[in-house]
Amino acid sequence: MGSQDSFKYQLTFQEQERTFNMDNKQMQIRKAILDKSWIICVVAVIGALISAILMPDKGPIPAFVIMFFFAIVHGNARYGWKNMLIFFAIYFVLSMCLETCSTITGFPFGAYSYTAVENSGNVSFGVGIFYFDLGYLSWTIASILLDGADWRLDKKINLFAMPIVASTVMTVVDLATDFTSSTVQHIWNWGEGGGFYGVPYTNFLGWSFVTWLCAQVFAFVLRRQQENILPTHNKRNFLWPVLAYGSMGLNLIIVYFVPGETGTVMDERGVAWQISDMREAALLIAFYTVVFIAVLALFKMGRGDLKEKPDQEIANQ
Repeated sequence: MGSQDSFKYQLTFQEQERTFNMDNKQMQIRKAILDKSWIICVVAVIGALISAILMPDKGPIPAFVIMFFFAIVHGNARYGWKNMLIFFAIYFVLSMCLETCSTITGFPFGAYSYTAVENSGNVSFGVGIFYFDLGYLSWTIASILLDGADWRLDKKINLFAMPIVASTVMTVVDLATDFTSSTVQHIWNWGEGGGFYGVPYTNFLGWSFVTWLCAQVFAFVLRRQQENILPTHNKRNFLWPVLAYGSMGLNLIIVYFVPGETGTVMDERGVAWQISDMREAALLIAFYTVVFIAVLALFKMGRGDLKEKPDQEIANQ
């Protein structure tokens, strides 16, 4: 076999050779794309922080438009375009279907409705895009926290641990943002309100379920595509998703210190909530969940726990 055929790597974490289904040219192209993906991420992070100052009521939403392209580029280089197309389809379709189901039946999030829907149906297409964006960041961070588990999904513990961690990493973002988006901004309304600043606990159980389901389905798919995952040669390639995720928490912290709407708001049950209290709660939740998770991922990378870098590269002869 020539140098343009598949390669074998001696991996530090497995002590065995693994064959990758890509030739040298494909590998170099994907590595180059991965190395340059930081540009899009930096723009998205800066956008999230600027929007916190100039548009505090919008949160990090404007940055998610840019983050969509980052997820596409970074994920394509990391997993290949076919796997990323599957990833997008899973998160987009399942989230749209289950969100729509909940607006009609109340399952799995609870009874709620969107106040402004730009597309036909009950849920905007932007919701599916949001799930994809945040889903990819959460999946990548879960891989870091579990020492490159996406690379080793042939182990059953990783096959089921990855989706659980990815789901939690994603759900805490909603925990920090949902009550301001609904009770204050009225982007959506909870028909019967709820004890968490107007949001029912079923919303977060629904988020855990839907995000876990999406991640679990993709884990089963990726388990059969391990040879198409690009080996990580540069820690910075994982740094950017972590910073992007952490910037969402920083966005909420910055918003707290920016003068904004004050007074009280009423949820659907007629319960009054202080906006200043809600902003403070968002700050605390973001700091001890989203920001902490990002910092923990950085510590894991700094310790060298993410052992995906090959010790040596051996072309099949």
